[in-house]
Amino acid sequence: MKKTSVLKLIKLKGYAIKFAASERTVDAIVLLKKNIFLDCVYSGNDNITQTSWFKKSGSSEEKLCLHDTHYGTHIPEKYKKRVILTDKYSSSQDKSIILVDTSEEDIGTYICYISTFPGGTLKKIISVQKDGFNKLRPSSHHTFMEHQNVTLHFQCTLKGIVKQVTLVRVGDDKVDAIAFCGVSLKANYAFDYKERVFVDCFNMSSIVLFIPRITKTDGGLYLCTFYTDIGNHSIVVNLQNQKSSLFAPFVYGGCTLVALVVAGIIITFVCITRKSKSTKSKVELSNLPMTSRREQAPIEDEHLYANFTTKTRGR
Repeated sequence: MKKTSVLKLIKLKGYAIKFAASERTVDAIVLLKKNIFLDCVYSGNDNITQTSWFKKSGSSEEKLCLHDTHYGTHIPEKYKKRVILTDKYSSSQDKSIILVDTSEEDIGTYICYISTFPGGTLKKIISVQKDGFNKLRPSSHHTFMEHQNVTLHFQCTLKGIVKQVTLVRVGDDKVDAIAFCGVSLKANYAFDYKERVFVDCFNMSSIVLFIPRITKTDGGLYLCTFYTDIGNHSIVVNLQNQKSSLFAPFVYGGCTLVALVVAGIIITFVCITRKSKSTKSKVELSNLPMTSRREQAPIEDEHLYANFTTKTRGR
């Protein structure tokens, strides 16, 4: 089947991103910022011999940097002060770069090539765009705990024939392609998900995404788009770490508990204070002479029993 590189527009409730509607064309979409992080991490077991980054300009490619395990690193003069290699601060399999001091001239397509032995060369394609992503409303919400196996189901409700399916993960400033399903009924995985997930495309109207040993970084919005002969249908699932979803009740519960404790302390203090004053009054009264006690007793009784009326005995 002939591969096409046309990027079609996916629209859903005011949300729009550019992504492949056929065979894989880009692995990720990143928004333009002052400093752009372009990630490229090799997850295989072969030895990395060389890594290179290029920016695609029309039919040609402009070199950003080249790193060879034997000959070292080469960065063209144009990018010497603008390209930072992150493998100095991370694992040897992390070949990501940071492009600093960016402008609109940096909008475009970037390609990361990782040459391995004996596996060969792998390629990751990243598109840098200026326009932001509109808010996406999830169709359903699911929580997970780290290191569990998670399975997500996406069911197309349109009655037409499903011809293609794209599955992506949407973040605040980045969209990661996961897989593409075509007429072969086999998933074509994006660079970062080749050995991380499994996508079942056998039934094109019901796609299954299996994520083994999920981590907190896997949380986010998962968008599955079905392309049929009568239109397109999109489903969004919000996958959230259970710890973050349970944190709020603990916060409110903790505040309530603190309030109850403080109220209890105040009530106890008031009771003790009143009891102390009453005991002190009785002690002072017992130390008075008998005449003084007789004189003050009616006053104390009147004070304690405000609604009691005293009667004078007749002689």
